[in-house]
Amino acid sequence: MLKLWLGLALTADSSALFRGSNSFGMSLKRPSELYKHLRVSKRYILGKSHDDIVTSLPKGEDAPELESRLQFHKQFMIGAQSNRAGLGSNRKVQDADILKSFIRQDENDKYKIHAMNLEMQNEWLDIGDFCIPLALKWRTLIYDWSPALLKFYLNAFQMTLPDQSNLVRWGKSTEKTCYICGKAVGTAKHLLVGCKVLLDSGQYSRRHDRVLEVIREAVSLSVARAQKGITTNERSVGFVREGSRATKSNVKPYSILKAASDWTIMMDT
Repeated sequence: MLKLWLGLALTADSSALFRGSNSFGMSLKRPSELYKHLRVSKRYILGKSHDDIVTSLPKGEDAPELESRLQFHKQFMIGAQSNRAGLGSNRKVQDADILKSFIRQDENDKYKIHAMNLEMQNEWLDIGDFCIPLALKWRTLIYDWSPALLKFYLNAFQMTLPDQSNLVRWGKSTEKTCYICGKAVGTAKHLLVGCKVLLDSGQYSRRHDRVLEVIREAVSLSVARAQKGITTNERSVGFVREGSRATKSNVKPYSILKAASDWTIMMDT
């Protein structure tokens, strides 16, 4: 049902739904993973009890291993910076949260091992070495992205887009050559980043160049407006006598663009 709702191909690896965002996934949680999280939370709460009967309740099979990893983390990793809290942050992390992160890491490792055994749908393992994954948040998925964009994103990383090679594989076409260059096999990877005809015609960099054109026009307009003003390198500082109120100044705010008259705008287009 999740594949149908998101538009993910039926032949796509379902790990794309449950992998972390750093692995080009949607960070959804399987019921089995949620169950493990609940067990960890329950064990952590019961462990704080002062009742000997409660603390003596049997633990899960994975409890000794997780507790051993927790002790190692506290001893050697507790002072290391492993989140976005910032240097010098004294935010205290609960043991239950650390144990849950271990479970999440183990699940992601399973997805990576599974992907290594796949013939096609493992491109995201190599892409992650030189590409920063998008931070897929629910706000982005619900309000910013259209269903078509999300469908394209998920299928692109799973190599399940309806390109020429997949259409032949699915028995819906007989020609797998790229319909643009007519030479290479028309895979999604070739069409999106590897077709020489599209590269030479500037199709891959067209959006990038259009954004730079807008920025260049805005910067050029700002430079032109600044050159009409008085060139100065000094900032005006107004002092107010004690007991009196400041008056509104007519001095225009300082702009670095006014400090020189030979600005040159260079764009990578």
